[in-house]
Amino acid sequence: MRRPAVRVGTQPEDRVSVGNPKLMTLLAILRRIRANEPINFYQLAKMRDGAYLTVYKYFKFCVKQGLLELAEYDEARGSKKYVLSEKGLALLRIFEGG
Repeated sequence: MRRPAVRVGTQPEDRVSVGNPKLMTLLAILRRIRANEPINFYQLAKMRDGAYLTVYKYFKFCVKQGLLELAEYDEARGSKKYVLSEKGLALLRIFEGG
């Protein structure tokens, strides 16, 4: 369920979003990765009920932004496993208040 944005001021730039679903999805995915490290894309998608397209978009975003780092690479299978980078851990700490 989406929560409405909260009006802080009268200017558009003063508007504060509460419960941004994209941010919540990103944080949920980062938490899953942290709890199951090292993890590959397929393992994560399976945990998210096979939502491959959604997981792919967020996984790709996380890799491009440096939130994940490569932990293992199996050349024979072409399988890559990732863990949260320091940047990814820092982002989680900010939103978890720790």
